[in-house]
Amino acid sequence: MDPKCEAELLLEIARLYAALIRVIRDIDDPKLKAELADLIWPPAPSPPKETMPLTRPILTATFWADTAERAVKTAAQTVVLGLGLSDTGFGNAFEYDWALAAGFAVGGAVLSVLTSIASAPFGVGGTASLLPVPPGPVASDQTPP
Repeated sequence: MDPKCEAELLLEIARLYAALIRVIRDIDDPKLKAELADLIWPPAPSPPKETMPLTRPILTATFWADTAERAVKTAAQTVVLGLGLSDTGFGNAFEYDWALAAGFAVGGAVLSVLTSIASAPFGVGGTASLLPVPPGPVASDQTPP
């Protein structure tokens, strides 16, 4: 198309558009006015809904390091809890039923791993955390000015 014809066509389209806007402004019916305005100026598209990430968050080294740390801590806490609740108490570890303690520790560790896997899609990507954002620095992490 000839550039001069193209410029004239664009100018004519702009004139028609301006005339259409004047017509819409003069309409008294709010419903009709809104429908025409939506045809000319379509509403902005709504932002996309958050979806599950395409990558699996459990396939990262960070996730499994977090998961292993949590499982070991849970197993240790379970043994300490069992020792404190046993008839022998903390003072006599030689009479403690270590086989039972090991069973509880393994059960706690398995539950911890399953909880981490279930939490993976909800927290920070690639970690075992259920929190949606990483925690901020604690007071001891901040250097004084």
